[in-house]
Amino acid sequence: MFLYFVLLLRHFFICNMKSILITGANRGIGLGIVNYLASSSELKPDYIFAGYRKPEESKELLELGQSKKNVIPVRLDITNDESIKDAKFEVEGKLSGKGLNMLINNAGVAKKLNINTINENDMLETYRNNVIGPWKVTKVNY
Repeated sequence: MFLYFVLLLRHFFICNMKSILITGANRGIGLGIVNYLASSSELKPDYIFAGYRKPEESKELLELGQSKKNVIPVRLDITNDESIKDAKFEVEGKLSGKGLNMLINNAGVAKKLNINTINENDMLETYRNNVIGPWKVTKVNY
């Protein structure tokens, strides 16, 4: 799956993609995508906006932002409207009217629960994070 995603990214950047926003970029697949793009000799986006929620859980990403000039960590909680607006404002400020070329809605939750242990609050949190949040981020950046 990750290889397919890398090939897809490669195709888009060959088509001259210069800026990308990745939500949930502080760990896992999101951080892997940021690392791949930041270290690729072939794909060189001018701006890799890397969304994260909590600085204390984003040390590796924040350090990468210090060492790579095209990696820009952006505080972004996809379940918070103000955070989404603030992130959009920050991204727009850096792009100076050039527009965002790609959005990867990677942020989400996956709780290790089953039908017997999950409750309504867990379901609502999952829905807010995995459906409503990505929709809001897409809508505000479209």
